[in-house]
Amino acid sequence: MSEVSPPSVAEAAGGTWALSFRSRLLLALTGSVTLLALASLFVVSRETSRQIAQVITRTAEGSGRALDEIERFRRADLDRVAQRLAGSMRVIAAFDAAMDDGDRDAFIENLRYELTLADFRQGLVVFTAADGRLVAGLQDGEPLPASSWPAPVAAAGTPGGETTLERYRRVGDRLYSVQDQPLTLFGDAVGTLTIGFPVDAELAARLGTLLGAEVCFAAAGHCVASTSAAGAEPLAARLVATTATGQPSLVRESGRQKALVPTRLRSTSPVFAVLAVPLDDVTAPLARLRLVQMAATAGTLAVAALLGVLLSRRLTT
Repeated sequence: MSEVSPPSVAEAAGGTWALSFRSRLLLALTGSVTLLALASLFVVSRETSRQIAQVITRTAEGSGRALDEIERFRRADLDRVAQRLAGSMRVIAAFDAAMDDGDRDAFIENLRYELTLADFRQGLVVFTAADGRLVAGLQDGEPLPASSWPAPVAAAGTPGGETTLERYRRVGDRLYSVQDQPLTLFGDAVGTLTIGFPVDAELAARLGTLLGAEVCFAAAGHCVASTSAAGAEPLAARLVATTATGQPSLVRESGRQKALVPTRLRSTSPVFAVLAVPLDDVTAPLARLRLVQMAATAGTLAVAALLGVLLSRRLTT
């Protein structure tokens, strides 16, 4: 009966070397493919971030210009009405009399008459004394309560005509785009006229159309004027939340990624125009490219693993 001899040291060593070689060859092939795939995915992710940052920058820079362009014609109308009121001796005399004897009702009737002649019905018209005291005002045709009007920011009599330091002012739950006009009587500064038009849904819609975004004018923790989608929850809450930091953020809303871009408006109280910009045009092509890369990487890894097995067997036989 023949005896089976144990394997020699050389045979044992050869078998161990063959197993190690196969593993190393397989790891080398799959590792190389994996590194190339990760590098490619990193480049795509970085390009996505760069494109999103460019969209945010363009939106932030363009929102102010677009808003100025939309308001340009309205502000021309404000200039017309302000010059009419500030240049009317009857209005200024009634204003001076109201400061002296406190007869606000007579002054308001004179003011309403002049505004009717000027065809200015919806908006804010406020007369304040030189010391900042509210004399009389109309908000959308109704008398303005004194509690709704803080001391004016701009001092009357500033050289150069318009004295506005702020462009937007919140009155109650409304937001107005305003400008100030100094009032003089016989060359002496007697007060300030503040006149403005409401920032409303129509203005938000026009801005949104120009920028391709949903718009929320945020003040006092809520949207005071917005496009229809921006005024609905939960997007409205997310838009308002960006005003706490003043920094853009990315959210997913109804399955779509959006950039929320807040822009601080010129106002003494925190007032923002917050835009929700869809990112589909930016992210969709890059997302498709990422999926193609992942599919190609999976296929390449499978081929590399198969080649590694075949080559290792062929080289070790």
